[in-house]
Amino acid sequence: MATKRAHVDKTTTVAAEPAAAWAVLADFGAISSWVPLIQHSCILSPHADGPGAVRRVQIARQTLVERVIEWNPPHRLSYAIDGLPPIVGSARNTWTLSPGTDGSTVVTLTTEIDTGRNPVKSLVASKVLERMSTASELMLAGLAAAVAPPTDPTDEPENEPENEHTGLDQPAPAHPVQTEESP
Repeated sequence: MATKRAHVDKTTTVAAEPAAAWAVLADFGAISSWVPLIQHSCILSPHADGPGAVRRVQIARQTLVERVIEWNPPHRLSYAIDGLPPIVGSARNTWTLSPGTDGSTVVTLTTEIDTGRNPVKSLVASKVLERMSTASELMLAGLAAAVAPPTDPTDEPENEPENEHTGLDQPAPAHPVQTEESP
């Protein structure tokens, strides 16, 4: 009998070629450097990339172990996730990279979770999938920030004095904002 699974797909476009996005994903043990949600990550396996590579990630009090099951540079990375509550069963994240327009990359992160046939397990799995969906959004935002081209300070407007009429370089005094509450 086939395992019943649920999934959620999250997609974003990042301002970098697929090879640049892949380089961040392929540094498998360094996910904590670009996903603020993850406090610590490290490689547990003898090798740091390719099928069979294993990393440990720490998210608050929860420790997850992620094992690469698919490694197809620069298009697809998939890993199994262990360490979720036992009632949840298995989970998997799959990153898919596709060339976008103007040198960008369309990145889809698919999270799959075993929902089983037990109604209680299905309910718990759906709640876990909701939380993992939020984590996926944070991971996509982290990847986008990690591959974003650095900003050029010469492109920023020059700072002008706030009090031009006086020629002072001091900012104007702050005035408290007054609000009224509706009845």
